[in-house]
Amino acid sequence: MRLLTFIFAIACLAHSIQSHARPIDTRPRSITCAAARVYRATRSFKLADHNQDFISFIVPCYNCAHTIKETLDSIYAQNLELDAFEVICIDDASADKTWDVLQHYAKRYSNLRVHKNSTNQGPAQTRNIAISTLAQGELLYALDADNVLIKNTVPNLLPLIKPKDVDVACFEGIAYFASSILSPTIKRFQFSDHKVTIHNAHQAILLMGSGNYLFKKSSFKRAGGYTTFAEETWALSFNMLATGGTFAILPDTYYLHRTSAHSKWMVDERANRNRTAVLSTFRAHSEIFTPQTNTVIARYSTQ
Repeated sequence: MRLLTFIFAIACLAHSIQSHARPIDTRPRSITCAAARVYRATRSFKLADHNQDFISFIVPCYNCAHTIKETLDSIYAQNLELDAFEVICIDDASADKTWDVLQHYAKRYSNLRVHKNSTNQGPAQTRNIAISTLAQGELLYALDADNVLIKNTVPNLLPLIKPKDVDVACFEGIAYFASSILSPTIKRFQFSDHKVTIHNAHQAILLMGSGNYLFKKSSFKRAGGYTTFAEETWALSFNMLATGGTFAILPDTYYLHRTSAHSKWMVDERANRNRTAVLSTFRAHSEIFTPQTNTVIARYSTQ
């Protein structure tokens, strides 16, 4: 059974989430950052005093010399002042010219910092390193090194994430494209109140799995950061919702998401690692499901 069908089979039952579950544990979980030597940035950057709208863009990079320019250019097309954000790119021991491209951009922009893992850590661990040890903003935007932001859209997310009860602000849609951004296939996620909680998360599976959104560092810490197995972006989203988080959706907006048969998600899907990761995440939050649903999850876990 494919991953999304599997998730729907379990989570689409609205009553599978207990309305009177035990109180949600909102204490920060430990975030694992495996020992990995991170090379010093080519340019030092001291963060000036800033308001709560300051954003740290997190871009893990691996063999992306052919796509990272478009990604970075889209960040700098957001009409944000240079002192209102920083960009942190970590080269995860790439074998191509990724590091050279990143160094070029670091010389071009004073608020862009580049680092390099001495050994490959994978996207989850690389994001954890960037957020836990490098990011200076309380607002974080995770962007894959082959995806593209639409011009002047990120500033519109800021009003949505300001309320204390909102942890994530995201675009309503994802525009999927293979090579040309001129002919994407747009998938929209419409909700009557433009909010996602644990109770309607089954309607936002693709949105949760994309992981390309604006979120608070406090929610990231509460959820325990990115896991180091497959489906790490979906798992972070689910863990944030399961620990009391709320997603706010900006209507009539989207970002561009590149598809590839060789993407990590597709590789993990073919190896059946995505299904295993989803089951592991569900089991870690058994308290929010009914006993009947936990029985179904346990049965799938043994197959």
